[in-house]
Amino acid sequence: RLGAAEPGPAAARLDADTRASLPFRSRHVAFRANEGILSLALTLDGFPDRKLVDVDPGRIASAIFLPLEAGILADPGPLALARNSQGVFGQAPLAASYAPGQTIEGLFVALDAAGQPIYVRHIGEPSEQAKAARLSDLEIVDTGLGAGMSFTVTTAILFALLGGLILNIMPCVFPVLALKAFALLKSGGASEQAVRREGLAYTAGIVVSFLVVGLVITALRAAGDLVGWGFQLQQPAFVLAMILVLFAVGLNFLGVFAVSGRLAGLGQGLAQKEGTTGAFATGVLAALVATPCTAPFMAPAIAYALAAGVAEGLAIFMALGLGLALPFLLISFVPPLRRLLPKPGAWMKTAKEFLAFPIFATVIWLVWVLETETGGTGLMVSLGAVLLLGLAAWLSQAGAAGSPRRFAVAVLIILAILPIGLANGFPRPAMSAPGQTKSIGGMAVEVYGPERLGALETRISDLRGQGKSVFLHFWASWCIICLTHENLVYSSAAYQEFLAANDVVFLMVDNTLEGPKTIALMQIFGADGQPLDVFFPANGGHKAVVLPKIFTTGNVIDQMKKALAGP
Repeated sequence: RLGAAEPGPAAARLDADTRASLPFRSRHVAFRANEGILSLALTLDGFPDRKLVDVDPGRIASAIFLPLEAGILADPGPLALARNSQGVFGQAPLAASYAPGQTIEGLFVALDAAGQPIYVRHIGEPSEQAKAARLSDLEIVDTGLGAGMSFTVTTAILFALLGGLILNIMPCVFPVLALKAFALLKSGGASEQAVRREGLAYTAGIVVSFLVVGLVITALRAAGDLVGWGFQLQQPAFVLAMILVLFAVGLNFLGVFAVSGRLAGLGQGLAQKEGTTGAFATGVLAALVATPCTAPFMAPAIAYALAAGVAEGLAIFMALGLGLALPFLLISFVPPLRRLLPKPGAWMKTAKEFLAFPIFATVIWLVWVLETETGGTGLMVSLGAVLLLGLAAWLSQAGAAGSPRRFAVAVLIILAILPIGLANGFPRPAMSAPGQTKSIGGMAVEVYGPERLGALETRISDLRGQGKSVFLHFWASWCIICLTHENLVYSSAAYQEFLAANDVVFLMVDNTLEGPKTIALMQIFGADGQPLDVFFPANGGHKAVVLPKIFTTGNVIDQMKKALAGP
């Protein structure tokens, strides 16, 4: 039954009853046929749902591979074994008659010191597909900006500057830029020196914030904590703080919350200082809400910055911040540009009130992000905190009219809000479970979280072994571009019809919560955060195609067609 590959008594013991009693729920045995050698790898570490079941690696004394067809192995005897911290690895010489691409199918059998089988795994898929069993072994084809370029620190700085500039029109940043736009409109009667000072303060707020983010990421990685771009939005406490800050800004724009008249009496010097301080704070806020966004040009620059030395990395983060601040910095220093702005007038009160609503839209989005991260607990905590903050704002306004007691109560409420969510921490649920799916435009897609990436790698390998292509989408609830792609591209009839016609399976990785393993997986494809979309063509064998960060339905279909057509 096992052809010419039966090595005596070990194979004889592998009858149906014996195989049925052995532990088959183990990690996939990856294998590769290359340069006359068949290599097999049984990984022992890895992911929780893929660990060996009832098998002590120390008991594995030898192993054999039993092909179901003759002409695969030159020697059907025991495999040459090697071990390290990652697993057990075996090799056997291929037969001279073996043809590259020939299907390899058989049983991998691990034996104990007495020659008894303690682990059996059936493997069978074309060797061309088996070469790509491990994603880290793939040939990565990058179709995004910068593909094929010789990347240097100068190129990375230029890309960061352009990416930061484009961030100004990204939906996650635009509501906060309304703050600076309104400040510029109010500056019509201010002196040239005051306007430039505010422009520099705004720029400093952004640049300093990006430098701090860069330093924190660098320090965390140096300490062994693998984090990526936008990592702070993976922390529920930070999301809650952003909800409250932006809600307070919106209330201020509507006139519900105002600076007390007491502060106005401290003199013109403090008022002028307050303008500069306010510009700096606006820059900090703009930088914080910009971090979940990845504009064109940014991804390769950030990846280079995180892999480069500290000095080079900080220079790239500084260029990113300068790009975000550049439009308002130019307006501050070039009077002809400022003269293009509308003249101050009574209409500004209405404009200020209107600008509160894009900010409230951002608050609603952040509440949804917190709910995806923590479930109903985070939702109720955030809504309760918003209610208390609204009460504090109303009391503060009333206190300014002559009730110090109300003002004091408002301050106490504000001081009590944050500990509500931080006292016992937020629950951090698993982001996926076996069999979990999500509907995108009516299309059911399989969802994998950080705790199931071992199963994901096996799933991709199995699908490709069946002749199917795979579209892998990295997602986070705070990734605006990811959500845009879902609503405008993946939900479209043209995209879903293309997947069905070409036997493409859509898989999704959820990186909403902190997952170092997810970052490690993204780094295989040259990225440190989402958006990241990778296409694995079934006929591409040892290939993965990384798609541009931003694309249209027509563009992504064209990229997949090109990959399916082959070289």
